[in-house]
Amino acid sequence: MQKESVLFGSCLFIFILHQILENCFHVPVKMVDNYADPLVCMPIILQLVVWERRLLLKDAYYRLPLLHIIGYFILTSLIAELLFPKLSNRFTADSLDVVCYAIGSFVFIAINSYKRSH
Repeated sequence: MQKESVLFGSCLFIFILHQILENCFHVPVKMVDNYADPLVCMPIILQLVVWERRLLLKDAYYRLPLLHIIGYFILTSLIAELLFPKLSNRFTADSLDVVCYAIGSFVFIAINSYKRSH
């Protein structure tokens, strides 16, 4: 459980730091502005879901099944890259964001030592 907390804390720190730099100090860093948030969002979302399930199910060792992780990845990709851009012109669909969501999901899986079940 230690590694998952480090991953969550690191991703949250990167997200908050990026928001402060971008919105408070108006420091533009093109690649960071475009892809930092999508890269760290899946580990943050997935870890919050794990903690919510552990609390509700009263199971301190609960782990998200791989199928659920894939489902959250697909749902996040569809909402953020298809639905939001259709609802508002403030959002832009970007296929590289989906790649970032995938990388974040894989990092979450790797850090949490998921193994394929046969």
